[in-house]
Amino acid sequence: MKRKFILRFKFFLSVLFLSTIIFTSCNNLTDAASLEPTDKNEVILESVTAATSASTDENYVTLSGSLSTGGAYPEEIARTLSGEKVTEDSSSRSAFPAVSTTDNSLTYSITVKYGSQTCPGNISTDKKSYTVAIPVQSEAMTCTVEASIFKGTDKLFSGESESFTISRENQVVEVPAITLKALSSGNGSIGLEINVEGSGISYCTVKLDGELISDEDGSEKFEPSSNKITVTKNDVTAKVYLGEFSFYDSSDVLIYSFKEYGINVISNLTTNTWISNADPLEEWFQLTGSGNIATCRITAAMVEGFLLPPEIYVDPNATSSTESGSFFNPCKTFSKAIEKLTDATKDYTIYINGTLSGSGFQIPASLKNDGNGTYNAKSLTLCGARGLDTNGNPQDSLDGNDDGTVLHIFSDVPIVIKNLSIKNGYQDGQGMPAGIWMDAESLILSDGAQLKNNLAADHPGALNVDGIFKLKGSVYIPSGWNGETGYGRNDVYLPTGTTIKIAGKLTPPAACTDGIVATITPASYTAGTQLIELDTGVTDTTLPEASGHFAVTPDASDPSKNWAVDREGKLKVLIGTKLKPDAVGDIVFNDGSAMPYSDYAEAVTDVKNALKPYAIALIFYKGTGLNSGDDTTTVRTLGVGLMHSTSGLVWCTNTANAFSKNITDIQQIVTDGRIFTGDNDGSDNLEQIEAFEGVDDTTGDGAADRYPAFYFAKNYASNTVTNIAAASEFARGWYLPSFAELYQIYANGKSSGKIFDLETASAALGGSKFDNGQYWSASQYAAVDTKGWGQSFIFGDRVDADKNYNFLVCAIREF
Repeated sequence: MKRKFILRFKFFLSVLFLSTIIFTSCNNLTDAASLEPTDKNEVILESVTAATSASTDENYVTLSGSLSTGGAYPEEIARTLSGEKVTEDSSSRSAFPAVSTTDNSLTYSITVKYGSQTCPGNISTDKKSYTVAIPVQSEAMTCTVEASIFKGTDKLFSGESESFTISRENQVVEVPAITLKALSSGNGSIGLEINVEGSGISYCTVKLDGELISDEDGSEKFEPSSNKITVTKNDVTAKVYLGEFSFYDSSDVLIYSFKEYGINVISNLTTNTWISNADPLEEWFQLTGSGNIATCRITAAMVEGFLLPPEIYVDPNATSSTESGSFFNPCKTFSKAIEKLTDATKDYTIYINGTLSGSGFQIPASLKNDGNGTYNAKSLTLCGARGLDTNGNPQDSLDGNDDGTVLHIFSDVPIVIKNLSIKNGYQDGQGMPAGIWMDAESLILSDGAQLKNNLAADHPGALNVDGIFKLKGSVYIPSGWNGETGYGRNDVYLPTGTTIKIAGKLTPPAACTDGIVATITPASYTAGTQLIELDTGVTDTTLPEASGHFAVTPDASDPSKNWAVDREGKLKVLIGTKLKPDAVGDIVFNDGSAMPYSDYAEAVTDVKNALKPYAIALIFYKGTGLNSGDDTTTVRTLGVGLMHSTSGLVWCTNTANAFSKNITDIQQIVTDGRIFTGDNDGSDNLEQIEAFEGVDDTTGDGAADRYPAFYFAKNYASNTVTNIAAASEFARGWYLPSFAELYQIYANGKSSGKIFDLETASAALGGSKFDNGQYWSASQYAAVDTKGWGQSFIFGDRVDADKNYNFLVCAIREF
């Protein structure tokens, strides 16, 4: 659903090519984001067919359009300009001035100009639209449309569109609209009436284009008489004004205000009649039943809504008898708080203190409680009043008590939920979600929002997405109900064509130990379906980073497949059992998925044979200890490629510039107990060698021959049978490990304290074994210029050796 407005307070003339001479409304006129004046509206033109032609090289085509009005006018003009009210569901989004066949007090002129020629337009029978037939030639023609409105011989309004180009070959164009403006010659008067009965208003002040006006006695305060305020002003320069109307009580406190662009002052006439063409209708207008002629009135309820602060408090244990919604006198129920939303210009927040128990909490459709279609909020945020506990969990909640759907959202104003838990919803066989039933324009679950332990028997449990659904911050929707996971157990349902938009970086709370913030049940298990996308303007995260925070409910019709969200936010079938590696001993497959080697070892032979061709690495390290510099927080997950250089390679040749230099930037100093200091991260060691003074020969011709161990690792995917596709992201990022990294391969995979059996795992997957040699690291030995560090996989010893000595080589990568 989308909130729509008719563009108001000026005339907007739009033109549209049609294949036949019929009137088609301009839907673009309803999509204004605000009520500010607009001078341009563009409409896409449809292609046309040939009509009767004057010559063999001309086709006649038809321009057609309409006008929309709003604001304040002299009655003689307003009664004529006011057409039928445009409704939300109407196919006509604007109305041409309804000129009576018997009342010719207003007439109009519409003309298309092209080159030195002009074509006059014709008004339709119902006097609400126009058409202009013009010849279109193969050569391009530059056109404009001019419109004017007359009272007798006096031109009251006039305007011309920006130019546009058409030709027989180019009939589909964007055509600018016309803005008709009241001509500014002469002076007119103002006499606008506002009903203030029962509102407590003592007086009103008015600004026209920012300047306060006064009455004939010089007073800037317009006071009520018989419950009505009449704003009068003579000798006002004829033009279109922005009017700002401010209303005060007897203590000079501002208690209501509104703005109207379209105070049309016309020479020798009195502006005394309101027109509204907006949908929904402005709060201060009430239609009189005569076209769009409106009464302007301020009610007590409007004043109360204007004065009510946008923060409303709810506490089920409150002792307040007034339930005003203030901090000291909170509402006792959710529905009472919703009743306090009465102002379409306000961004409201409802603060919930404690636990509101029961199901069926409702945010009603469009927040339209008064029955006449008026919006009662600009946006609404539901927020826990007490914030989060030390573990990042909300302390306030809506608790369904296992009795129906917790929260119903049927609103086309934006809704945000933060620092609040929606939990313990239960639906048994009614086809509805148990947590949130969302049928809304926009819902954002933000920091501290949680949906927990919601169960629906025949529908996903957390919520059904119908509208724009966004997540950001520390939102958390943990999969499962009472310890059971799967369909209907606090999962999120995405209908076909619907996505989850990431409105900001996801920062899972401490309770989210696996990093998965929500589990998605797609309407159809079709690989390539887009599930996750970044919202417009998001720069603090990436799609791959965000997508890694989601899991997919298993497909009940084919449980053998492991579905997941890939790095592009799309639905995919995994080779492994989890989206990415997250533990030492995991096998990494060439789609980025993983599974514990222990699970692989227990699988039947057919399963092993099916998986083996996709294995590319074994995870040997996860942590922060191998970071360089001051970085103590970044968690790195490192895997070693299955294939090694077993024939032996040198660190560098004795003719390489780095051979006899102590490359201090990549030094590692090792003390007893395998304590490493210096450059622990080897991913950029080759670049650091190149940048070191006097080296500059690690790139270009012959570089791979001068530094073979480094280049074996750098070109790992292309130099070896590795199961890695050339276009894969895993074809890049490999490097020769630092000494600290190389030692972790031995310590976690081969030493007496190993976490997994590296040799057995590598051999089982068709890879090389480490049990027969010494391996080069990318680190410089500090004591001798010509030496680098190596690691013995036979006895676990460290080895310092001349850089031109042949050692075995492996390649590692971060996953």
